[in-house]
Amino acid sequence: MQLGGSHHGALSNPQKEISVNQDLDEGQVKEISGLDWIKVAGVASGSEHSVITTENGVIMTWGWGEHGQLGLGDTCDHTCPQVSVHAIKNEHSS
Repeated sequence: MQLGGSHHGALSNPQKEISVNQDLDEGQVKEISGLDWIKVAGVASGSEHSVITTENGVIMTWGWGEHGQLGLGDTCDHTCPQVSVHAIKNEHSS
């Protein structure tokens, strides 16, 4: 489940370009699509992006990524959870 606003895809909203003033989903709890059968161990969220860690240590992010803050190796917004590139690189360097 998730909490917050849907602008910039932070709540896995495919209509991510909705303005903050029109954000009708704020304060509602919703299921995150794409995480069926994945056991989530931790959740963190900002005003415009979200992060989860799975029980297997996988880090997944989504939301506003204009400045690369999602750790996905790009500067795109993502409306559904993506595996963090930085988590994969750090795992291989251990």
